[in-house]
Amino acid sequence: MDRTEGRVGLTLGPMLFNWSADRLHDFYASIAASSVYDRVHVGEVVCEKHMPFNDPVWPDVIAMLEEAGKEVVVSALALPFTVRERKSVTGVCGVEQLVLRSTT
Repeated sequence: MDRTEGRVGLTLGPMLFNWSADRLHDFYASIAASSVYDRVHVGEVVCEKHMPFNDPVWPDVIAMLEEAGKEVVVSALALPFTVRERKSVTGVCGVEQLVLRSTT
């Protein structure tokens, strides 16, 4: 996405609620249709147990947001504890086209 130097953009942080995949998709569809946000964080950041239910929706959501001209940042669990959680975060970090940012 082309940014104008010195322009302040608005970012939507990751979803913190345990919503169904359909509700997530509908929510991000409304965000894609909105001209308010420049950057959108997607992904599970709260509980690894939600991931099997919502992970299938992320590729469509990311494509939809990017087609709408949004910069998409894939977020991961903030505190990966178990081996499975750490592998999940490692998997997200291994995707080349993603924007990687540390919050620490």
